[in-house]
Amino acid sequence: MMVHKGAEPQHAPIIGIACMVVFSPLLDGGTTHLAVMVIRLMILSLLGLLFWNSVTNRQLTWPSLPIGMPVMIFLTLALLSVLFSDYTNQSWQWLLVLASYALFLYLVTSFVTQWEHIRKIVVAILCVGTAEAAWALWQGLIWKVQRSHGTFFNPNFLAGYLCVSWTLLIGLLVCLRIRWRCVCFPKSFHAMTILAITGILAILLGALIWTGSRGGLIAMMAGTGVVLALRYGLWRATAVIVMALTCLMMVPNPIRERSIDEHMANTASYARWQMWQRALAIMADHPLGVGLGLYQYISPRYGFPIEGEITRYGRSAQTPHNEYLQIGVELGVAAIAVFVWAVILTGRHVAFLLKQRLTRWQRGMILGMSGGVASILTHAALDSNLHEPAIAILFTVCLGLLFCAAAFQRRYRQSVTIVPMRSRRLWGVLTATLVLTLGFEIVRLGVAWSAFETGSRHSSEHQISAAIESLRLAASLDPGKALYHRALAMQYVNQYEQAGKHEAARAALQELERATELNPLDGRLHGLLGDLYFQWSFLHEALGQEQRRVLQGNSLRAYHRAAELAPFVAYYRFRLAKLYSLLGDPRSAEQHARELLLLEPNYLPARGLLAGLYVDLKRISEARQELQEIHERRLRFASWPKNPLEVSFLTVDVAPIRVVLDQQQTSG
Repeated sequence: MMVHKGAEPQHAPIIGIACMVVFSPLLDGGTTHLAVMVIRLMILSLLGLLFWNSVTNRQLTWPSLPIGMPVMIFLTLALLSVLFSDYTNQSWQWLLVLASYALFLYLVTSFVTQWEHIRKIVVAILCVGTAEAAWALWQGLIWKVQRSHGTFFNPNFLAGYLCVSWTLLIGLLVCLRIRWRCVCFPKSFHAMTILAITGILAILLGALIWTGSRGGLIAMMAGTGVVLALRYGLWRATAVIVMALTCLMMVPNPIRERSIDEHMANTASYARWQMWQRALAIMADHPLGVGLGLYQYISPRYGFPIEGEITRYGRSAQTPHNEYLQIGVELGVAAIAVFVWAVILTGRHVAFLLKQRLTRWQRGMILGMSGGVASILTHAALDSNLHEPAIAILFTVCLGLLFCAAAFQRRYRQSVTIVPMRSRRLWGVLTATLVLTLGFEIVRLGVAWSAFETGSRHSSEHQISAAIESLRLAASLDPGKALYHRALAMQYVNQYEQAGKHEAARAALQELERATELNPLDGRLHGLLGDLYFQWSFLHEALGQEQRRVLQGNSLRAYHRAAELAPFVAYYRFRLAKLYSLLGDPRSAEQHARELLLLEPNYLPARGLLAGLYVDLKRISEARQELQEIHERRLRFASWPKNPLEVSFLTVDVAPIRVVLDQQQTSG
């Protein structure tokens, strides 16, 4: 801990930590890039304050965390993953996220030096949690929002966030000495405290139930169970949790109704166990990890069929909805072991803390923060909650405060690293350079995303030139991000379609080629590149036959690569079949169409393509068979509610083929 004899306790860092807690949930739970930039700058300002104090006192005191070794090993694995990543920019961005959270953990343990500091931060957490719960109830009761989400973009994440405030209050409540004689007197501070805690708990519970989050409910019960088990023992805690769950499942409420409706309407697709199976399959093939932040680009290769649906391989989630499996997929099995090691070390320190002499409110806060950590870790097994900055920051703060509380005990042995800073001028220049460099990097990334959002807005308003200028700025500030080059390419396509400028078409191809070089794992980029090559080969009248063949060959290679990276996406295989048909290779066209129909038998455009091929090849009976399949499948799904993807599966114009078949039948 950074404690200096004779120095007055500094309140600025504690205010800064509290501000982090207050600010992080405000903008979609901290997921907007503006929020991310501000959060990183706040962490950087705390680091600058630490360096300022260190230079002033001529020494840098760095605490040794109980989980310091696992944190360093985890970050080392992440760094190695970046070095060998196929998409360096994406992995580097996530390494920056992990490093910022690790730095914030060290900053919390460096600045929190008193129990009073812990109390103030806990009060900030409770205030934010209560405000979020009240806002969620307002959304549900007044605005009639079906699933309240507070300031978060996802109600599941709001539920997980509220669990920490819930467990903190439960911890304080079970450690209060209840004096029944005082409850009858409204003016009793003790009685009012109990009533206030109970009232806030009711608000939190109501908001959590209104979110309809099943994972949030499980997380809340897990956190409550940890608090009760540490206070009263495992068996009593289990009995209370079982009774509470029984009541919730018997009494009508949004979580109960949603569980029933979800099971009836969505029994297989998007099921957790299907996502987990996919993640386990990837881990089996890549035990050392696929690369930090790259799950969303690898998972399309591991699709699973959903029988009885229009699309057997529909949309898939970009995360496995399990943080531990995602760690294993991206960083390897060893990273999971390191994470579990850190959890075990944290549990040992909580056990040490609870054996010490503590006041009731101190013990209550320790129990509450332990339950909060347990609830977040439980929720992490059911959702990607630690991808939410607000929840990750709350988790980091609770961990840091637990370690600080242990450091306050005399029996606790904490080693610190002391770096002497004899030359204030030299160290001042070095630390200022470091802080300014990091600040420039943070602002650069934030401004790049802001320019991208501006370009996207201009695009939606059909201001193509303005969109191109903004996207050029984004790509110049962050040239390694494939998303910016892809967006810029699409604007050049719009410019070509609007003005017919061939330079715009060439620029679009160059930008997409650059995007595929930066991120060779995204099948969508290769699919777009195939579309552009194909369109350019047919639309540009000045091209010679040889040039057309080159562009069409490039288109074929792009579609093949897209189908290889996303083998269960019907569109890429269909484009391959259609292109082979146009190039006069009916055998290859039929092969790819048949492969597609084995995966997606309801993809009617492929059946229409086959029917046309069979008519050209004089295989009339097979053509009629495909038309019959199209007719029967359209009738089968006519009354089904359909999303846009399913509509595209069933949309095909076979009228010209029917006309040809009828003419042949008449002439025959």
